[in-house]
Amino acid sequence: MKNIFYLTFVIILLSFNSKAQSIDKDTLFFKFDRNYILGAKDGSDDFLLADSNSDGTFYFERKETTYNLKSKKVKCLKKFIHNSEFYRKKNHRKLNDFRLYEYFEKYVVFLVNKNEYIHVESRFEIE
Repeated sequence: MKNIFYLTFVIILLSFNSKAQSIDKDTLFFKFDRNYILGAKDGSDDFLLADSNSDGTFYFERKETTYNLKSKKVKCLKKFIHNSEFYRKKNHRKLNDFRLYEYFEKYVVFLVNKNEYIHVESRFEIE
């Protein structure tokens, strides 16, 4: 009887723990602006930002492309970054690449080009 009680208790405890571990991320949609989002020069499918710094580089890594998704609101990435805590107009290095990377890690991000939805993940690399 004691063993059944402990076994039941462990199963219930594990089921609560597994639900706490699966956190759903919100989704952000940004317009694919070719003047601000630049393709990598090394031939990869990575996307750099025009504001990235030389000491550390934030970039998006392409994961997959899907078509005709339903998006509630497509934002301008440049306006979003320039009006945020990650952009410092008065500093020599205007974009805080690492903090931007940390922020986007909390979201699912799509770059939208007409009916093409490019799922990307944020990356940060120290040069």
